[in-house]
Amino acid sequence: MTEVKRHYGHKAYSSNEELVFIFLDVCQLYVASGAEDKHGYLWDRYYGIQIAKLSHTDVVNSVTFNPRDQEMLVTASDDGTVKVWRSKAMIREMNLEIDEKNS
Repeated sequence: MTEVKRHYGHKAYSSNEELVFIFLDVCQLYVASGAEDKHGYLWDRYYGIQIAKLSHTDVVNSVTFNPRDQEMLVTASDDGTVKVWRSKAMIREMNLEIDEKNS
């Protein structure tokens, strides 16, 4: 295989001698990953720039895009939470109410 694109920012702390997991999902526009540094990451798939760093309080071990709505990302963590993420523009467009203490 040949490397064709690189995205920077994902953090993993396991040593090279241990089994390392990467939690990754890709959709038409974005790449998302979960990391051991207690964050999910979102990149623009074509420009390779990091768009968002999504906070949890423990390892983020699952990320997935809604297959019917690429603007919705779900992250799950060892902190016991599952979080649903949307852009602020989409929240305004859909007239959704958000919990300000968690935004």
